[in-house]
Amino acid sequence: MAQITNALTIRQLEQIAYGANPHHDARSWTSRGLECRRDRHRYTGQYYSFTTEILQLCCGEQAPAHWEALIVNERWATGTPEVVFRHAKWMKLVSGNASALRAWLLRNRLPDIRVPATVQPEASHS
Repeated sequence: MAQITNALTIRQLEQIAYGANPHHDARSWTSRGLECRRDRHRYTGQYYSFTTEILQLCCGEQAPAHWEALIVNERWATGTPEVVFRHAKWMKLVSGNASALRAWLLRNRLPDIRVPATVQPEASHS
């Protein structure tokens, strides 16, 4: 069974969530029944800076299909001009189970998101 914390799953969830975001600075909104909340934390010091954005996603469905996940985007930089020395994006399933999240994602996936097909070997011509 594939993990849900991979880059493709994160990208799909972000596209669904941000597709209905009413404004870049909005802190909460709903997209396809998914409750979305965003918090941003920033610090700029003399020698470094960091930004952390936390996107909390709560599926409004009842158990056993209920799930909640956090997507965290970290960015660390130093110097002038700004040089990024760490950029990480990760996801944590806070409650519910991976199967419920996967099932919801399959029902709500946007049409322009393509899952890579299995590569088929070319037929040999004799």
